[in-house]
Amino acid sequence: MVVAAKLSGDLCRPRGGRIFNRAVARHGFDHVLHSCRYGDAWWRRIAAVTICPAFAWSRPAPRWSHRSWLGLIRNAFPGAQISIAYGSTEAGSVCTLGPDDIDRKPGSVGLPVPGVAIEEGANGEMLVSSPMVFGSYFRNEAATSRAFERGFFRTGDLAQIDEEGIAR
Repeated sequence: MVVAAKLSGDLCRPRGGRIFNRAVARHGFDHVLHSCRYGDAWWRRIAAVTICPAFAWSRPAPRWSHRSWLGLIRNAFPGAQISIAYGSTEAGSVCTLGPDDIDRKPGSVGLPVPGVAIEEGANGEMLVSSPMVFGSYFRNEAATSRAFERGFFRTGDLAQIDEEGIAR
């Protein structure tokens, strides 16, 4: 999981100069939320939080339900606008779920960003088409052909797309 935070004024911690994402990567999400609740006043200046679920992560992802981790984030960053972003190296930014839809669509990653088309593949996999999708794997035509279905990039993530076009 990658958590991006925008402080009111800057992105760095005043003491030590660590960027928020480095704190999450180095210490883990649990540690950062604990620090936010019990001290380190600089955390309280965070104006916006974007959560990017990442499944190929070096640390185990939190095992919380959507509502419980969202509650922890809201308690840790009171007043911050929270949004969720989904994407990949190969496809770029794919979907975002804004602050107005987080409670209404729990577990969702949002609507496709402008210029992106998403579909459910034959096996329920999310397929992405956009100008940002990569062209090919370097010198690996076999991997490239496996990565695409009907011209859409196969993300490897299971997805359901609801009647509003919001991916889950």
